[in-house]
Amino acid sequence: MRAFSLSMIATLVLSAAEASAMPVSSSSLVPRSQCANAPSTVAGTPLGRRDIITARSLNPSHPRAIANTVWCAPHSQTYVIITLTRQIAAPIILQLLDDAHSTVLGHIAIHGDGLIFDGQFNWAGAAGLMLKTANANNHQQTWGVLAAALEALLEFMRQNQMVAGAAIFSIFDGRNLVGLGSIG
Repeated sequence: MRAFSLSMIATLVLSAAEASAMPVSSSSLVPRSQCANAPSTVAGTPLGRRDIITARSLNPSHPRAIANTVWCAPHSQTYVIITLTRQIAAPIILQLLDDAHSTVLGHIAIHGDGLIFDGQFNWAGAAGLMLKTANANNHQQTWGVLAAALEALLEFMRQNQMVAGAAIFSIFDGRNLVGLGSIG
């Protein structure tokens, strides 16, 4: 029994030594995705208006063809990763996002930027549609980051109206995941 225990310990020690000699892939060193709306820009770095490809459209035949699309907000380090879940008429989606974006900008104009109370933002639109976001990854959303994320979502849906619809999305502020959201 004792010989078995000693051999197990020796095996574990040797395995640990081999594992520590392997290179560690740090998330900060792994290259990040390019913005679909500005392929020369790495997501999470500042995006200027001149970097954006305005006529870009993904043109898939089905909303599920667009999965995990990285779309960056202009003049910001904010970006969203969008996965469409089902098609909904573009005008309804665009109106929902435009109304929510205007409301957030209005809040910032009156109260300034800051943390979103209770870490959640909910906005009701026509036809029972809802836009929802919530804090994620032990980070907090701010009104400014939410405004940039909504601008990115709105622009994505405008440029891809053939497949606009319900979606789930992640909100990043630079390298940090700060929120998760849904449209539907």
